[in-house]
Amino acid sequence: MYVTEDFKRYYPSGKLVSQLIGLTDVDGIGIEGLEKSFDKILIGTPGKRKIRTDKFGNIVEKVTLVKKNIPHNINLSIDIRLQTIIYRELTNAVNFNQAKSGTAILTNIKTGEILAMANSPTYNPNNLKKVSMELIRNKAITDIFEPGSTVKPMVIMQALKNKIITPKSVINTTPFEINQHTIQDVSYHNKLSITDILKKSSNTGVSKLALLMPVSALTDVYSKFGLGKSTNLGLIGEQKGIYPQKKNGLI
Repeated sequence: MYVTEDFKRYYPSGKLVSQLIGLTDVDGIGIEGLEKSFDKILIGTPGKRKIRTDKFGNIVEKVTLVKKNIPHNINLSIDIRLQTIIYRELTNAVNFNQAKSGTAILTNIKTGEILAMANSPTYNPNNLKKVSMELIRNKAITDIFEPGSTVKPMVIMQALKNKIITPKSVINTTPFEINQHTIQDVSYHNKLSITDILKKSSNTGVSKLALLMPVSALTDVYSKFGLGKSTNLGLIGEQKGIYPQKKNGLI
């Protein structure tokens, strides 16, 4: 019988941030998430020296062959309290709607810092039995999805910039048809202010504003907001999305 000493990494926040933090293999090399993205920073580089000794074992010369780099810490902008809340509410929403999965990202709009990044379902990195790659993947950065209603503030901002509306404008938000397709809201509203269009995420209100502007004005503002571009967070596997190229003023 004999005893061997081994090290095992323990993740105190478990499933709350598992897909963001990622994993290491048995040798401590990052294979997923931040562990992989910043592996060289976290693990450092061992140094190497060539040493010559005399016949008595005394060192007479040291030659540095490879300079060592000490490992460094990485401080995240993630707020574990907010991460806990976001993960809890996201999981409840996924279960309530019987969805396959859900993703939520919370940012500080003044600094751009990521305060929370959660996926559901997730996994416990401290127990990897029967865990599939589908669960390990951080869908918040690896999967492509349509921006949806997130473009609505961009449309309104461009309409304000082009002086098509003012902050006090009121828009007729009754349903209308375009190319035999009905544009309508979830709940009926006869008229809405610009603020209420955003609050209620009005499809009709934003669509009417968008139709008052040339296509180029909208595609330019989408591009300036970064649609179709990488965020340069440094996370391996990040997708920049698909942004159609303009051709003859159309998409």
